[in-house]
Amino acid sequence: MGEDGAPPRSNSVYVLVVLLLSTSVLLSISTWLASSVVAKYLAKLYGIPESSSSLLTVAAQAGFMTSAAAQAIAMLPDRCNCRYLITAGALIASAANASLLLINSFGLALVCRFITGMSMALIYPPATKVLATWFVANRGLAMSVLVGSIAPGSALPNLIKAMPVGDLWESRDGFVLLTIITSSLSLVGAAIPVCCLNDGPYPFPRSKKFSLKFVPQILSNK
Repeated sequence: MGEDGAPPRSNSVYVLVVLLLSTSVLLSISTWLASSVVAKYLAKLYGIPESSSSLLTVAAQAGFMTSAAAQAIAMLPDRCNCRYLITAGALIASAANASLLLINSFGLALVCRFITGMSMALIYPPATKVLATWFVANRGLAMSVLVGSIAPGSALPNLIKAMPVGDLWESRDGFVLLTIITSSLSLVGAAIPVCCLNDGPYPFPRSKKFSLKFVPQILSNK
């Protein structure tokens, strides 16, 4: 038996878990900042100043904060299996992102982006909990790899934009191509937690119910 009574596993298993979970997060959050890549086209499509197209990114950020706070209050990661939360978040992100292809309203686009941001909070915060169930030793190192996947994941649309296709990204074709690619990447990311991963051998104990009286205790914990 291994540490804490868990069955022994080779190092390669833990490396594989980190790689799979990090890849899932990287691919799943590719929709997060996708609108910024085609901002010029979207401004023309919705008939708004180009500077106003940044509100699409702001909407996604606002959605993330709203969803993260709601999850904390509802204690969703403690009530649901976090692997399924990641999959649900990635599927919602893919659908919300793809929905932009069907609408011509700036208001509806903001709603889609807000939903996309909300889904992001279902992806990488729960992913950190899944990863933690696999590690006691070297948990910090494993977590740093997972968190490190967020930056390249959110930057994937810019990597796609680097394709040598001229002014494609300022046209309808570029918008469609980027949306299809990022939505498809999210679908691949959604499949990994439920098809390729299990929960680890170190599950978390059941958490206490949410209460504001714990806030001072949390803030005073160095």
